[in-house]
Amino acid sequence: MEEMLRTIDKRRALELELIPARLANVVRVKHGLLDGNTRSDLEAAQHLGLSEASFKGLLYEAYSQIRALQGVLPVPELERRPPTKVFVSYSWDSEEHKAWVRWVSERLVFNGLQVLLDQWDMHPGVSFTQFMEQSIANADFVLCVFTPSYAEKANNRQSISGTGYEQQIVSGQIMSGAPRSKFVPILRAGTYQAGRECAIPTHFMGVVCEDFRSDEDFEVSLESLLRMLYGKPKYMPPQIGVEPTL
Repeated sequence: MEEMLRTIDKRRALELELIPARLANVVRVKHGLLDGNTRSDLEAAQHLGLSEASFKGLLYEAYSQIRALQGVLPVPELERRPPTKVFVSYSWDSEEHKAWVRWVSERLVFNGLQVLLDQWDMHPGVSFTQFMEQSIANADFVLCVFTPSYAEKANNRQSISGTGYEQQIVSGQIMSGAPRSKFVPILRAGTYQAGRECAIPTHFMGVVCEDFRSDEDFEVSLESLLRMLYGKPKYMPPQIGVEPTL
């Protein structure tokens, strides 16, 4: 509440700077913004050496100009930014895996992110391909939950799986100039190394993954993921110092 009041005070000060000084002074005297003494119209008029009628006319004009500024002046502290959109791409390996993906998605929502997930966004009559295309295009980030099954489907672009189709869209976006950082790989099962248990699709080889293979370290992995999505790394490089005298 105190922070909101400080923000309102900052906005009020900005509004008064943008209207004529004489009108701003009328408001300051009326509401005690100069000396802390709130005054009636008559008291404020006497303080300024004006008739009460003249004071009321100026005060009305000041309020009118301030109201005209409302909706024009941005107040970032009071306006909540739209949440970051995250689309989750995963393969339907098993009901257990789907439940884990849903649980992770819920944790992301609880931490202020808007998650686009087929398990709660797909309904009868909705085009699955359209959902994937629009979600990947509109999302700020695409989380790719890697497992060996995911890698197999992603590498086999001719398959009818949703994962294979999603990866066609992902590759197309990267080729079209979308930043690689938009696509965040999460390693849930399998290995980095080539072979039957490899979980990394070919076009993601060499890209650093968030490692979620250990349930015991889940909270640590989740914090690391949230820091990446919010752009708040745990460690920052120190400020470069002054060149030493040698």
